[in-house]
Amino acid sequence: MWAWRRRWVAPVRTGSRSDDRPVGHDGAELSGVPAVVAALAEAPSTFLALADDPADAERAIDRDDLPGYLGVTTTDGRKWELILADEVKGIIDTGGYTDVTDDLLEQVLALQPGVVSTAHLDREVYFLHLADPESPERVLARFINAVVQAHRELGRRLGVELPD
Repeated sequence: MWAWRRRWVAPVRTGSRSDDRPVGHDGAELSGVPAVVAALAEAPSTFLALADDPADAERAIDRDDLPGYLGVTTTDGRKWELILADEVKGIIDTGGYTDVTDDLLEQVLALQPGVVSTAHLDREVYFLHLADPESPERVLARFINAVVQAHRELGRRLGVELPD
């Protein structure tokens, strides 16, 4: 379904991690693990396409579908690339489509505990450097939490009431 992401997220490898090849995880693969389930429980039932057209139900993303639009990749468990689909940009405004010019997702990621640094590398790619290694499911949960907070902040700034 998300062939574009397969270009960015390396397939999951097992065995030794002594080389620098990235290990990638599609968010949909991790959607049932407890950390991700807990992060999704804090999300609104529907993410409106605030940056595009909040009234357009076809552009909205259902809470349970959100992980399928995300991916995480690492070589060491501390330095991560967080990958999102174009549709997610519509719910958090990473492209400057509104009057909100702040990169809300990067700001939220930077404020999370244990974060050394963040960067918005490309339209669909964020970099997250953690002080200590974390598992892919914990990093995906961080990513989901950041998307939720950025979405709520964008809704607040735009004066749009969001679903529960």
